[in-house]
Amino acid sequence: MQTVCQSKEHGGLGVFSAKAWNTAASMKLIWMIHFKKDLLWIKWVHGSYLRQSDIWQVQSKANDSWMWKQILKMRDKVIFKFGSASNVQNIIARSCSGGNVQLSTIYNDLINQNAQQNACVLRTFQQQETCKHLFFECAFSADLWNRVMEWMNYKWKSCNWDRIIEWYSTRLKGKGFMKKVKRMALTVSVYAIGKERNQRIFRHEAQDPVFVF
Repeated sequence: MQTVCQSKEHGGLGVFSAKAWNTAASMKLIWMIHFKKDLLWIKWVHGSYLRQSDIWQVQSKANDSWMWKQILKMRDKVIFKFGSASNVQNIIARSCSGGNVQLSTIYNDLINQNAQQNACVLRTFQQQETCKHLFFECAFSADLWNRVMEWMNYKWKSCNWDRIIEWYSTRLKGKGFMKKVKRMALTVSVYAIGKERNQRIFRHEAQDPVFVF
């Protein structure tokens, strides 16, 4: 369906997507909450929900209204789609003309953006975020993984996904103590990288690989 809705210039048929238009409208609403703080209803939103926080960081609370939770849910969705809050802000800012957000421009960015081609948020922002890139090939992940291998006194080093998975599957079988420790080291490293990625997207907090290590 997404390919069909993409513009003809991007290989689609240009079929209108109501879902994408609603997402674009939600992005405009989020931008207004972020930017147009002089409007009365936005002042109320800031006083009731944001206070000392902002629309890009605030988390929903149990007693928040259903509508507010939906706005934050949509915020998280578009941040995930485009890689970071700053990327979302840049996309919306590009759609502004004379102080007004052009929904059609945001819609085109949404509909022609391949959902699987999220930008890496760890270090190499121009790279596509695949499992291979995220966990071992990204400069951030490679830095962290090399530190782990040095600490474990590995006799070999690699940041290639296929080689590491093959090594994990064929060389680390058994119940030996060191094999268990190495399996744990790999598992914890993957967990730490995934956690750092999610913190950058949803909490806008970034840590150095030395600290993560």
